[in-house]
Amino acid sequence: MEREIVIAVPGKPPGRGILTTARAESSYGIPVAVLDGRAYGFAEVLWIYGPKDTRKAAEKAGYKVLSDADSRWDSATI
Repeated sequence: MEREIVIAVPGKPPGRGILTTARAESSYGIPVAVLDGRAYGFAEVLWIYGPKDTRKAAEKAGYKVLSDADSRWDSATI
């Protein structure tokens, strides 16, 4: 599984990344968020935004996700 997201981590502006299970840091099918080639666990991420199905997968993995109402990004452009 690999899906495009917008991700916010401390000390960096939000950027485009991926939510993926195709990384060594992913364990037992639990996805990790990747930004600029670095994988981040749920405790290291401020929030994630993406299409609805991607937000569900991220939330299930423990990430904080933004709703459409909370976000200024259009999920169709991610």
